[in-house]
Amino acid sequence: MISIILAMKPIRYNKCRAITIFFLLWMGLHLLSGANPCQSSETEARRPKSFVVGYVIDSFSGVSLEDTKLAVKLIFETRFKNKYPHYSGSVILFPDMHSAVEAIKRKEIHSLGAMTLDYLITKEENNLRPVRNANLGDSAMTQFVILVRKSHTGSLEALRNKEILIESGGHGSVAAIWLDTLLLERSLPESKLFFQSTDRVDKGSLAVLKLFFGTADACIIQMNTFNVMKELNPQIGADLRVLLTSPEFLMGIFGVVKGIDKNTEAFILKFVDELSMDEQGVQLLTMFRVKQISEFKPESMKSIETLYQKYMTLKAASR
Repeated sequence: MISIILAMKPIRYNKCRAITIFFLLWMGLHLLSGANPCQSSETEARRPKSFVVGYVIDSFSGVSLEDTKLAVKLIFETRFKNKYPHYSGSVILFPDMHSAVEAIKRKEIHSLGAMTLDYLITKEENNLRPVRNANLGDSAMTQFVILVRKSHTGSLEALRNKEILIESGGHGSVAAIWLDTLLLERSLPESKLFFQSTDRVDKGSLAVLKLFFGTADACIIQMNTFNVMKELNPQIGADLRVLLTSPEFLMGIFGVVKGIDKNTEAFILKFVDELSMDEQGVQLLTMFRVKQISEFKPESMKSIETLYQKYMTLKAASR
C-alpha cells in the first residue's frame, strides 16, 4: 500500500528524497522477509562458480569403469541438483596418475582422488595437498596377508615356481610392491621371476576361493576381506592360513590442487565431508567400498612411504 501511494504521488518529493525513501522501503521489505540484501551480493561474490574433481580409475579396486561412470552420473546430476542448486560441479575420470598430473598442469581440475602410492611416486610434480582419507573400514589403514593352504608348511621361499594370485587395481599394486620387498630382503628375485605366475583377479574374494578350491598355491588379499570370508564360511578359516602379514598402509588420499581459490577449496571439502549425510552420497561411498571419509594426517602416510623407499633401494641394489 505504501509503495502504491509513493508511486501515485512522486511529485511531492524531490528526486533525492524519493530515491532515499524507496531504498529504505526496499531494505525494510527484505529484512522482514529474512534476507540481507547487502550480504547476498557479498555471498554471491564468495561463491565458487564451478569446480572440477578428478578421479584416477585405479583408485577403486574392484570397481569397473562402467560402474564408476554410473556413480558419477548419480552424484553430479542427482545430488547436485537436489543439494547444491547454486553450484556447478563436474568430474573427470583418468585412466592413470600420469594423465591426472598432466590435467593438473593444464589447470583443468581443482582436486583429485588417487592411490597414496601414486601420489608418492608423482609427489614432485603433482602439485597436490592431501586433505582427506577414504576409509575402507573403521580405520583409514589397510593390511595385506599372504594366504596359503594349511597343508603348505613351508615359508615364503618354499613358494618358488608356484602360482600366486593378487588383487587387481591400486590395492594390488601396493600388495605387489610389498611382496617384491619381502623377496628382495631375502635375496630372492622379484615376484615375476620367483613365481611361476602372478595372475591378477578383480576381487580379493575370488582369489581366496581359487586358493580354497586348489586352483592356486597362494594369494595376497586385504586382511578385512579374509576376515569377512571366514565369518561367511568358517571352513575357509579352517583350511587356509596366514603366511605373512603386512604393516598397515594408507591406501587412498583426496587432495586439492595447491593454489586454488580458498572458497572453491572450502566448498570441495564441504562436498566431500557431506557425502555420508544423504542417500545419493551414501550410495556412492558404498559403490566405492568406502565406509567413511576422515581427515588426512601426514603421519598415516609414513608406512607406505617407508615401503616404497625400501623397495626402490633394494631394487637398485639387486641390479
